[in-house]
Amino acid sequence: MASRGLSLPKEVRLRRSSEIVEVIRKGKIFRERDFSLFLLFKGEGPMRFGCIVPKRVGTAPKRNRIKRLVREVFRLNRGRLKEGFWMIVLVKQGAEGDSLRSWWERLEKVWREAGVMREDEEGSPSSSDLL
Repeated sequence: MASRGLSLPKEVRLRRSSEIVEVIRKGKIFRERDFSLFLLFKGEGPMRFGCIVPKRVGTAPKRNRIKRLVREVFRLNRGRLKEGFWMIVLVKQGAEGDSLRSWWERLEKVWREAGVMREDEEGSPSSSDLL
């Protein structure tokens, strides 16, 4: 079992369809070539996250790999993201990128554009530090 500090607890995952629909309907959209980021400010509480990879993206192993990579990028950057937001990453058909580095760089770029990244603090990991 993973240690407590390295896991992605249930409290930070968006799991109910009603929560996902709320973020998609009411949230602001940030588009990238391979995914769209839906972001909804909810005020108090932790940053919450969900990832959707439709069947049209590819076979089950490819979809599962993309979900694992996106969740891992979120997990590693959770401390660098502002609190109070709910976000959904919706992966588009034809999404490429089998590496953690490529997903990290693209998600970090969109998070900065959306204004949910905290200012870089000394000691904060970057993609080059971890990958």
